[in-house]
Amino acid sequence: MIAVSADAGQTWSLPTIPAACNVSFYRSGGIAYGNGAIVITDGGRNACVSTDGGATFSVADLGRDVDSALLFAGGRFTAWGGGQLVTSDDGLTWSSQPVSPAGLAIGPVAASPEGSFVAVRGGWNTWYENQEAYRSTDGVSWEPVAGFPGGHPIVDAAFGYVAPSADCPLP
Repeated sequence: MIAVSADAGQTWSLPTIPAACNVSFYRSGGIAYGNGAIVITDGGRNACVSTDGGATFSVADLGRDVDSALLFAGGRFTAWGGGQLVTSDDGLTWSSQPVSPAGLAIGPVAASPEGSFVAVRGGWNTWYENQEAYRSTDGVSWEPVAGFPGGHPIVDAAFGYVAPSADCPLP
């Protein structure tokens, strides 16, 4: 279910979401806002896009299934799937370009306000000793994060700052 509010959460309405959007969130995807558009995807090939504050939605073709979270970073909507970076300025028209290393599956990803990305490799059985983290300054070229310990499956990532402490001092 998707609910929208035009009055800071005092009242809510349930918009009609086109069936082709397949909004179920059982896979990747998410909800992002930017450049006057709300974009929703569940990790499939289609996105739901509203340019009127959520009153109505239309279907946009991403060009491929996406395996990562949907982000609005650096002034554009961003997702990854099938070894491709998929981007849009308006949520309606999407383009893609291959990532490097070729075929890298980007899973959970976070973006800093400065536009850098950190991600965990996506796909089945990519945890514990198979888990890898990557960083990128453009979303296209990725480099491994040395010393990443691996562990339980990571299903989400977020950017944030924390204050230095005795447990986590500044370098």
